[in-house]
Amino acid sequence: MNSKLVLAVSVLSFLISVNLVSALAIYIQPANQGIVRLNVSAFQTATAKRSFEIRNTNNFSLTVSIQPDASLTKILDIEKSFDLQENESRIVNYTVKVSEAGNYSGNIEISFSAPEGYVTYQSSLRVIATKSELNYSLFLIPAVALVAVLLVAVLFIVKRKRAKK
Repeated sequence: MNSKLVLAVSVLSFLISVNLVSALAIYIQPANQGIVRLNVSAFQTATAKRSFEIRNTNNFSLTVSIQPDASLTKILDIEKSFDLQENESRIVNYTVKVSEAGNYSGNIEISFSAPEGYVTYQSSLRVIATKSELNYSLFLIPAVALVAVLLVAVLFIVKRKRAKK
């Protein structure tokens, strides 16, 4: 019996000495941003618009900070921070802009802070940018033909005007 009393006193002492901390709940949907596929051409930047939802399911307000890691910073345009009141949600829109073919992957770090605690979550994103297979010589041939037709038309009009004089 004495050992049960010692165990009970130990457990009670432990519970009294531990600070009770309320949990900080996070909600991100979709949790990972997945794969974005883009076709890059020589004359323009490929762009994709995506979004995810962050919801505050806590009974206190949160400050949300968003930071892409170094591998995504140059190609990602995203809101960096905002506050969420209790039971409030927000759609976070972001734009991926790539001007060179390649594979880009990294994490978007999403931090939630409140007086009750601090939580950080990493959402992964992968961008696969392939060079466009569009053959620009296909545009060159019709352009040259159009210029030739216009030139012939202008010469014809000039010749008719000279003939009338």
